[in-house]
Amino acid sequence: MKVSLILFILFLALFRFNCAAVDSRSGFSLPKPSGSYAVGTRYFYFIDENRPDIHTSSPDDYREISVQVWYPAEPKPNQLPMNYDKKEAAEHIVNIGFVKPSFVDEVALGSRSHSYHNAAVAKEKNSYPVILFSASAAINGNSLLFEELASHGYVVFRLGHPHWCEYYLDADGKIFFRDKEHDEYNKKMWLEENSNIVHKTKDQLTRAKTAQEKLALQRKLNKIMPVEINDIRLWVGDIGFIIDELEKKNRSGKFFKGKLDLQKIGVMGYSKGGAAAGQACLSDKRCQAGINLSGFMFGDVGEKQMSVPFMVIEGVEPWCRNCLPINDALYHTSKSSIYMVQVNGATHASFTDVPAWKEYVSEKFKNILGSIDGRRVLKIQNDYVLQFFNKHLKGLQAPLLDGPAKQYPEVIFKSCHL
Repeated sequence: MKVSLILFILFLALFRFNCAAVDSRSGFSLPKPSGSYAVGTRYFYFIDENRPDIHTSSPDDYREISVQVWYPAEPKPNQLPMNYDKKEAAEHIVNIGFVKPSFVDEVALGSRSHSYHNAAVAKEKNSYPVILFSASAAINGNSLLFEELASHGYVVFRLGHPHWCEYYLDADGKIFFRDKEHDEYNKKMWLEENSNIVHKTKDQLTRAKTAQEKLALQRKLNKIMPVEINDIRLWVGDIGFIIDELEKKNRSGKFFKGKLDLQKIGVMGYSKGGAAAGQACLSDKRCQAGINLSGFMFGDVGEKQMSVPFMVIEGVEPWCRNCLPINDALYHTSKSSIYMVQVNGATHASFTDVPAWKEYVSEKFKNILGSIDGRRVLKIQNDYVLQFFNKHLKGLQAPLLDGPAKQYPEVIFKSCHL
């Protein structure tokens, strides 16, 4: 009996040593979530058979949405968290020259996330508020934010919309890449996005001196971006469809049955996904609060007033430091509480996971990152996002939203409470 016990203890020690070796072999670690919950994650893949995808070559195709969820969890005692990223995804951004080759082994595979695959949902609460995140560009670009929110008791569903992201994940978490060569719809969108008139209008919108000028330019943007307007409405349809599916899973699903508080839904997105979040909160009454992370607003925002609490978080353009926030027209037309958060030294890419591993970004792309410390900007983003949803979905105190914060002097903050 004693010999068996000694062997078991030696096994555990060796197991823990090996795990530590795997986790620390690169000397790199990711920031830990600050909440009290462990974090679980799993994958879904939905097909909306009520909406044909008219932008593919097959008449039998429908809108397909890749979804990953992060949630408060109870992992098994010996369960290890997942790697930070998939090998194929990491190799892809190496091949396009965005990161150094060492990123694959030292960050993606050499540093574990804080998420446990398929861990059980935490039993502490009967149900948890839900946040839907509209992804843009890299589908996995904000996983550290999702871990932070899940650790504080939110269930976060990240949506990958068709024809936009470089790659998607199926229901087993396996990566498959979009057929870029034959995706004519995507090419059409980017042709419009990169046109001179769109770039010029966005530049004018950024420089505009008044909210009225910005509103007029947002309306102009709508007129010169008909393909993107069509697509943003499709994204909002995706968000609505996923909420429909979550209602089904909450009623009778095996995994999330009864655990989703669908009376408390937030919608958030990055870049184009931020515009989709705004459009969703304008058009879907199930949205109770929304956040745009560094995205130009377009769609109905130029014609309708926001009636739910909304926050915009963005950097300060270094070439236009005295400019009003890009989406300042929204601030003046909103019928509900509105918050504008600008971070000095931050860029568009600052509101993704990239600042957490900025030392692995290749020299060619170093200029996409601002002057602010990477971990610092992530903390600022996470704190403002968390307190916003705490206030407007949970009814908790949110001192950061009361005015300029002494602990964050780099933040330019203004709000209007209605």
